[in-house]
Amino acid sequence: MICWSSFTPTCDSGVPMRSRTTLAAAFLAACAMVAGCGDEPVKPVMADIVPHVRIAASDTLHEAFPWPIEAQDGPATIRDGNPGTSWKVPAGQTVLTLDIQPWLQRPVELGSLSIQASGGVDSVSVALMGACGSTATVVEWPDISVALDLSGREAGCVELTLTASENAAVSSLTLVAMVPAAAVAAPAPAPVDVRVSDRPWSGVIEGFYGVPWSWEERRRMVDLLSRTGMGSYIYCPKWDPFHRAEWRDQYPETDLELFGELISYAADREVAFSFGISPFIDFDTTTDDDYQILKSKIEAFILRGATSVTLLADDIEFETAHPIGGEMGQAHAAVVNRLLDDLRRINPDVVMAFCPTVYSDERIESLGEASGDGAAYLSALSALDSDVQILWTGPHTSDAVMTAADMDNFRSFSGRKPVIWDNFWANDGGDGFLGRTMLSTYTGREPALADAVTGIMHNPSIQGGLSRLTMGTFADFMRNPDGYDPDAAIDFSAGLEATSGASFDSDSERSRELVRYLMSLFDGNAQLMPGSRPVARLADSLANSLKEGGDGWLGDALELAPHLARMVVAWSEVHHSDLAPDIVDELYYPLEKARLEGETGLLVLKALLQKASGGNAAAYLEQAAVSMYESNSCRFTFGEGEIEDLLEAASKAVVKVGTGRLVEVAFDVPPCTAGSEWSVPVSAMDSSVSVFGLPGATVREGAIGWLPPHAGMFAGVVIAVAADGLGFMEFEVVCEDPGRGKE
Repeated sequence: MICWSSFTPTCDSGVPMRSRTTLAAAFLAACAMVAGCGDEPVKPVMADIVPHVRIAASDTLHEAFPWPIEAQDGPATIRDGNPGTSWKVPAGQTVLTLDIQPWLQRPVELGSLSIQASGGVDSVSVALMGACGSTATVVEWPDISVALDLSGREAGCVELTLTASENAAVSSLTLVAMVPAAAVAAPAPAPVDVRVSDRPWSGVIEGFYGVPWSWEERRRMVDLLSRTGMGSYIYCPKWDPFHRAEWRDQYPETDLELFGELISYAADREVAFSFGISPFIDFDTTTDDDYQILKSKIEAFILRGATSVTLLADDIEFETAHPIGGEMGQAHAAVVNRLLDDLRRINPDVVMAFCPTVYSDERIESLGEASGDGAAYLSALSALDSDVQILWTGPHTSDAVMTAADMDNFRSFSGRKPVIWDNFWANDGGDGFLGRTMLSTYTGREPALADAVTGIMHNPSIQGGLSRLTMGTFADFMRNPDGYDPDAAIDFSAGLEATSGASFDSDSERSRELVRYLMSLFDGNAQLMPGSRPVARLADSLANSLKEGGDGWLGDALELAPHLARMVVAWSEVHHSDLAPDIVDELYYPLEKARLEGETGLLVLKALLQKASGGNAAAYLEQAAVSMYESNSCRFTFGEGEIEDLLEAASKAVVKVGTGRLVEVAFDVPPCTAGSEWSVPVSAMDSSVSVFGLPGATVREGAIGWLPPHAGMFAGVVIAVAADGLGFMEFEVVCEDPGRGKE
C-alpha cells in the first residue's frame, strides 16, 4: 500500500539541494522510443540518475533544533558531492522517494541500486512503480553493503523504506538506469548570446557563511555570468576550512584538480575565477614564514590558470589580537602589494582584489569605537597598489538603497572607486536558526551607481540555484541601468534560466509564469522579510475589518482566497514543473512553509463563512490553529505573521449572520492517465470556478479539463467564488503511466 502521506512534503522532510539535467531530456527520452531516431545524443547509456530526479523524504532527524538544516541534514546531501554532509535518518521507518517522471516523463529500465549508510539501518525495502502513488512491486534488500540488482525491471518512481533501530545517516545513493545519453550529459551553454554588458569586476562572490555551493552550481553560475557579460567569480566561502580557519594548509590534490577544471571552464567563457583566501585573523608579520606559506598556496592556483586573487580581512575583529587602526591597515596593504608583485613575476596578467576589515561607512565608526581607529585603518589602504580593487559594501553591510553619492566617503579615504560587495540577497545571517528565501528583483540602486564604482559583485543567497534567478535581474540592471525595469527584469531572468541547458521548457510560458510567481511569492531581500506582498496586504486588511466589525470583510476574503489556494499546492506545481532540479530542491522547505500558511488561511476563511452562515466555526478554527503551529515549527519564514494575526482576529470576531455564505464544492476524482484528457464537472452553483495545482488545467462551463504532462501524484485545489461567498476543495489525483512499470 503506497501512502500519499509518505510522499507529501513536510517541513521535517529533507530535500535535495543540488543536481542537474538538460533542456532536451524530455524530448530525447520520447525520441528514443521512436523508430529511426538513432542520433548519438539519443543513444541509451547506463548512468546514475540520482542527480536528476526529484527527491523527497517522509522525515529527517531533528538534532539541535526542532527542524533539520536542509543543506547539512536533508536528503539533498546524498547528491551534493560534499563528504561532510549526510541525510540524517531517524530511528523507525522512513521513506525516501525518487520520482523519475518529472524528468523523463516515462519509466526507465533499471540496473542497480547502491547506498552508503552508517548507524542503525537494519533493512531497506524498495518499491518500484510506474509512477508515484500507483501499484508497487516491492523488492527486499537484505544486505545494503552489496548493490541491489534491479536488472530487467522498470520504474518511473522508486521508494526506499528504511527501517532503523537507531538514528542513522545516508551519505550517498546511486541508482543506475538506462537513459538517453544527452539526458545525463553535462549541460552546455545555450547558443544564445545576450552579452550586452562588459563589466570585468561585476559578477558573483561565493562568500557566505554556510555549506558552500557544489561544483555544478559553480559551473552554472559561471555560465550565467558569461552570458550576461559579467566577468568575475570570487571564491571565498567562509565554511571552506582551507579558505579561512585552516588557511595555512594546502587543499588536497583532488580539490586542486577540481579547482583547475573550474578555472579552465570559466576562462573558456571569459570569466575570471578569483581564488579568495582569508589569512589575516592570525597572520604573523614578525617573520616571513606566514607570507611564504600564503604565497605558495596561491601559486598553486596561478599555476592552474587563475589570473585573479582576492585577499580578505573581513569579520576578523572578534578573533584577531590586533587593534583596528592605521598600523593594521599598513600591514594589510604591505602584504597585498608584496603578493601582487610576486605573483606578477609568475604571470604578468594577475589582478587582485582586497576586502578590508573596515568595509562599510558604519564600520568606520563602530569598529573605531570598539577596538581602535576605523578611519585610520581605511586611510592606510591608500598605500595599496592602484591596480588593487577594494571591496566595499556601502553605507552599511547591506542596504535597501545605494546611490552614487554614497561612494564619496570611501573615495575621500582611499582615493579610488570601490568594487561594491553587494549583500542585497545575502541570507546567511542567522541562517542556522531561521531560513529566508529571497527572490525579489534587484532594486534600490540608482542608475548613476554603476559609473560611480569599478564594479558590483554580489554575495547572494546560500542557495546556488535560486541565486541564478536573482542574479539574472542584476544582470538586466547592469546591461542598461538607465532603462532598468524591475518587473521586466524578472522576465529577463526567467528567460536566462529557460535557455541555460536545464530541464526547463524554453518555449513554455507556463514555466516562465511559474518563475514569476515564485519570485513574487518570496519577494524579499536582506532588508525585506520574504513573502507575498498581495497576501500580506489582503490578510492585514481582512484582519483589520474583522477587528472593526461590520460587513466589509467579505471582499478581502474573496480576493485573498485564490492567493491562498495556490500557496497550498505550489509545492506540487514546482515538483512537476520543468524547473532545474537544484531550484526545485531549494524551494522544497520554503514551499512547505507557504503550504501551511495557505492552508491556515483557507481554514480561517471557512470559519468566517461558517459563522456568517450561522454555523459553528470551532472545528475549522481548531484545524487552522494546528496548521499554524506546524508552520511556526518550520524554520523558514514567510511574511511577518500576517496569517497568524488573521487567525487571531477571526477567532475573536463576531460575524453577522447573512454577510457571507460557504459555497459547497464537491466532485468525484476520476481515474487519470498521463497523456489522456482528464475531465471532471464541479458542482458549485452560481460561482466562478478556478483550479490550482494541475499544470495547464482549464475550467469551462463548470468543468475542469486537464492533459497531465506526465504520470505521478498531483495536488490540487478548486475554488468557487460567488458574489456573496466562496468555497473550496482540496484533492489529490494519481495519474498512471500509460505503459506502467514492469517487474
